[in-house]
Amino acid sequence: MVRLMFDINFNANNSLIFSYPEQRTIVRQGERAACFYIILSGSVIPTYKRATDESIETLDVLKRGCTFGVRNFLNYKH
Repeated sequence: MVRLMFDINFNANNSLIFSYPEQRTIVRQGERAACFYIILSGSVIPTYKRATDESIETLDVLKRGCTFGVRNFLNYKH
């Protein structure tokens, strides 16, 4: 289980905390991240599906304190 805090306004007072079960997809490849995510506990494994042969490659293992959704969030337009 992974616990994530996410925030759409970079304001800790308006953040929400959610728990996700193991192997749950949080954001799919190619989608815009709607939030800035901070891992509170557990881990997240970002993967990449190659277009050429559709193989899945593990990019990293993100643990407590790591963030994701940053690049897409900073480019997000309302």
